[in-house]
Amino acid sequence: MKIIHIFCHGNEHHIPNMIRFFVKSSHDLGIFGCAQEFWVYDPAGLVNVVDDGGRQQKAMACTLGWYSLSRLIAKEKPALVVIHGLFIRGFQKLAWLSPSLIRRVHWQVWGGDLQGLQNWLSGGASQLTRQLRWAKLLFARAWLCRVGSIGVLVPADGQDLAAICPSASVHRVIYSDLENDHLDVASRSHPQMRILCGNSAMKSNYLEELIDALLPHVSASIRFVFLLSYGDLSYARRVIEYGTRKLGSSFEPIVDLLPRPEFDSFLANIDVFVSNFHGRNQQGLFSLYYGLRAGKRVFVRSDVSLFSQLKDWGFKIDDTLALPDMTTGEVVAPLRCDEALGNQMAFRNWLSKTAAIKSWRELLARRLSDSRWPAPAS
Repeated sequence: MKIIHIFCHGNEHHIPNMIRFFVKSSHDLGIFGCAQEFWVYDPAGLVNVVDDGGRQQKAMACTLGWYSLSRLIAKEKPALVVIHGLFIRGFQKLAWLSPSLIRRVHWQVWGGDLQGLQNWLSGGASQLTRQLRWAKLLFARAWLCRVGSIGVLVPADGQDLAAICPSASVHRVIYSDLENDHLDVASRSHPQMRILCGNSAMKSNYLEELIDALLPHVSASIRFVFLLSYGDLSYARRVIEYGTRKLGSSFEPIVDLLPRPEFDSFLANIDVFVSNFHGRNQQGLFSLYYGLRAGKRVFVRSDVSLFSQLKDWGFKIDDTLALPDMTTGEVVAPLRCDEALGNQMAFRNWLSKTAAIKSWRELLARRLSDSRWPAPAS
């Protein structure tokens, strides 16, 4: 029996750890003895990688569209195909033209996937595009219901998918991108407070608005760090110009994509994590989850679904919308020891490697044993 994983967004920070998770946890996931292959979408086509997510092993010289997906599934005859993220063309065609193949797929939805789908459904200001909205909704509903199963990271994403396609098979399945579940709450070892603002140069971070909210807290002892290493480069340039003008020497843009070890070290030296993401489908979860696990102060907008979800899970978090009305001391104050430890406990319960293994084990057992998706003959 074989499981094929396809990562459709080649983010070098996270994919190697995700691959290690599935390989090293195969016994706990209940798939020990199953062959697993890992493919990463590359501009040149599909690249098959070894278990550590490092060296390229072999490649398919074709783009990741309907034809290459169907060819891969037909050739390898996997019992299950797990598509991590989307960011691809042709997925809908696979649902329409190869319904027997798409039933073998589990689509793990990332924040940007659902946001992109919702933008496509509601996008366009002309009268024609508004009139086509119901047609697009029916189209999306028709192909979503053909997918074998769909995984979401936060329950609100599942609610949004259910609103688009009530008959879709949706499950909460999370990742563990961290090597272990525990991280000691570390004291600061650097002279300036460092506040991480946003996670990318995606316009959905509303970074100029965030800069305005941070103006009352400009201080020589505080650095406002903006990750702008991927996303909309023209927007990144606009944010750099605006941040430099408004925040002066307190503004620190990061434009280079840091290798994973450097990125982990970078996060370890952040004192406060701030997200100003608009919309229901929160993106940039890894940095926020790192801050929660590390017992740091984390800000999320109270009008996004992630805020209420984290509150329901017992996390101590702050509201980004309250930043202009808070004192600087309140913004940068470390969490009390009981609050930091409470966040670590909630992290272990809901977001840890243990929790991820449990969610994937339940999904994989359901998919691999369900008679509607029998393992194909060799």
